[in-house]
Order: sequence, then C-alpha cells, then structure tokens
Amino acid sequence: MHNYSSQPDLVVEAVTITADSLELVVRNAGGSAVVDGFWVDMYINPDIAPTGINQTWKTNGGDGLVWGVTDPLLAGESLTLTLSSTYYSPDHSQFSGTIAAGSTVYAQVDAVGPALYGAILEADENNNISGPLVTTVKSEPTAVVGITSPFLEKFIAVRP
Repeated sequence: MHNYSSQPDLVVEAVTITADSLELVVRNAGGSAVVDGFWVDMYINPDIAPTGINQTWKTNGGDGLVWGVTDPLLAGESLTLTLSSTYYSPDHSQFSGTIAAGSTVYAQVDAVGPALYGAILEADENNNISGPLVTTVKSEPTAVVGITSPFLEKFIAVRP
C-alpha cells in the first residue's frame, strides 16, 4: 500500500499577467521533494481546454509557453517561472510576444511525461491545472534570455 501523503504534490499556485510581465508560481504542496525533472505548460487561447496529463499546449492548440524544471523542489517550496527563467524553453514554445486582453490562459505543472501520471508520481494528480484565467490587459512581457544549463538541454531533448 502506498503512503501518498509522503509523495510530492505539484500545484500551480499563481498565474500573474500584467502589461509587461508574466509570472507562473508552482509549488510542491506534498510531503517529499521532487527530485526528477518535470514540464510546465502555459496554454494561451487553446482550442481545447486542458483537462489532464499529456495534453501539451501544442496538442490543445493556440499559443503556448514551456518550462522544463530540472532542479529539485523541496516539500513546501515554490518556484517562480518567467520568460527570463533559465527553465524557459523557447524551442518548445510558440509565443508572438503579446497576450491580448481577453485571452484565456491555463497553466499545467507536470504537464507531460512518459507515464500516465506525467513525469512525477504525486499525492494528487488532479490538481495540476490552473485556469481559466481571462486576461484584463494587453501584455507584452519582456524576457532576458539567459544561458540554458546543460541539464536542461538534455531534458529538452527528450520531451515527449
């Protein structure tokens, strides 16, 4: 019998979109650390709203942003993702640079992986999606593109 209370539990804690910024906060609400890499997808005006694992922004249509988190996330710890984050993967994203006011946005943590539960076995697999959020302002978030770590490059190469 599994003790799921001691498992990690990834959740989207907040999505904030302003005129010049975009932030996505993910948190490990579970009882143990996430030690393996996982994907975070943001869906911008998807044709189909995400409802579960292995539905990437690309499979659901619209535009999308992708982050590949490769560092551990301890129990209770949060991580803020932006377009300037070293985890951001422009190669897996499709983004014009503008999110129109009135856009519908969703975010999913542990969005895709080789297993039916994504990449991370969690205490609750049903709380990984946030949204819909309808934007109230036109957003043109800026990014400072940093150096991608070699670990992220290897992780990116194996995105399902």
